[in-house]
Amino acid sequence: MKKFYITAIIITVLYALHSPSKGTSTADTPVNLTSVRAPQVLPDDDNQSAYDDWKDDVPLEIAPQNQDFYLGLEDELIICLAYVEDYKPTSYFCGKRWTIGYGSTIYADGTRVKSNEKIDMLSAQKCVRAHLRKHVFPYIDQYVKRPLTRQEIIGTSMFIYNVGPGNFKNSDFLKALNNGVAPFECSRRMTEFTKSAGKVAKGLLKREWVQSAIYCGYITPYDLLELKPAGFYNYSVEHFYKTPTRLRDGYYKYDFSQQKLQDFLKDNRASSKRVIDII
Repeated sequence: MKKFYITAIIITVLYALHSPSKGTSTADTPVNLTSVRAPQVLPDDDNQSAYDDWKDDVPLEIAPQNQDFYLGLEDELIICLAYVEDYKPTSYFCGKRWTIGYGSTIYADGTRVKSNEKIDMLSAQKCVRAHLRKHVFPYIDQYVKRPLTRQEIIGTSMFIYNVGPGNFKNSDFLKALNNGVAPFECSRRMTEFTKSAGKVAKGLLKREWVQSAIYCGYITPYDLLELKPAGFYNYSVEHFYKTPTRLRDGYYKYDFSQQKLQDFLKDNRASSKRVIDII
């Protein structure tokens, strides 16, 4: 736990110095903190969408020169994923799969989660780290063609963790990312994914607001530490968006006004169980 608090102080200072103002809703590109080498794009010959069923003939790997940078983001991503997923020590059925911990359907050793299983926090974090290293970071490394800021990588990682690398590879979000679209407009492409089982899933839209706020730098991972895990689900979709439906361009428009962001952090602050308590 001390590790998270010490790291929090250091990273919070960096974010405060270099991140865009939370009180603005402009689409200006954030200051580039630490960037990743622009990698080559691999051919797209598969579209398996479920991240835990994803297979490659040749597994992707993180480029050696980027390894330390990606692994240095894991603690912040665990904070973010603990917030959006919550922590469940006992396996539960979610959609088509048994899930455990911070939304994991596969353990760190590659075995699938089954019913009536239990996991502690440390083991649950190992599942997340293994998944990030195998199914998230390598796909950013291989398919993103331009340097990303720290917050953009965290937001992109949350997006891949949610929709899977297959969907990421073929997403409008990735196209906008590679075309240098400004962060706010780029993150709106995340709302391409709004359906589950053929129906609009309001939970997805709420989650996309959170990961996009992080992607754009309006919220940092350490802003989430004192919040109630998965507390954003208690709000209506209208709370997070300018309009309750897609705009003519096919995407939803977030409300990242200063008042909205301040109210979110204030009203979502936990009185009992907090994110810091489940990591």
